[in-house]
This record gives sequence, structure tokens and C-alpha cells, in this order.
Amino acid sequence: MRTGTCCNAYGDHTALTASGEYAFTKFTLENYAEVVLEKGANSLKHIRFVELELQYGSLLKGKSLDMEANSLILHPGSTLSLEGGGYVAQSGPGAGLMVIK
Repeated sequence: MRTGTCCNAYGDHTALTASGEYAFTKFTLENYAEVVLEKGANSLKHIRFVELELQYGSLLKGKSLDMEANSLILHPGSTLSLEGGGYVAQSGPGAGLMVIK
């Protein structure tokens, strides 16, 4: 997990991630493991994964979550539940553009 503080080249303490943000290289939920990310009072939680893997029977549940993953592996019987609703159709950062010729 890449959170907390470290020292820069000048010896000053600096945050690796902003408050409320998390970053993981590899995050694996093994069989029947469960992680629930509660909704923040006034903020959207941002979480980054290089690789996220959910094995059989595992559950990752979140509300008000901005999730980013390079690789997502969902094994049969696993559940990824993001109940916050997200963006409406054709909006948000991945909406793309409509081109009319």
C-alpha cells in the first residue's frame, strides 16, 4: 500500500498520496474475503490499482468511489459492487465524443 509520508531529496516530509487517496501495486481478495469502502462525508474516495484481482466468493463494495485499475481480474463467483451510481450515460471522463460527418 502506497500511503503515508516519506522524505524528499531535501529531507522534507512529503505525502505519497493525498489524504483519502490510496494506491496499490497488486491488490488480491482471496476466496470469501470482503472489503467495504464506506462513503466519505463530503468527498469522493480515489483508489488506484495496477492489478486488482477478486477470487471466488470475494466481495469489493464501495460507494462514492473513483476507482482506476490497469488490470482487473474478476473470477467466477466474485462480486465488484460500486453502488454510487457513477456518471450518467455519455458523460464523465470516459464518455468520448460523437462525430457527425
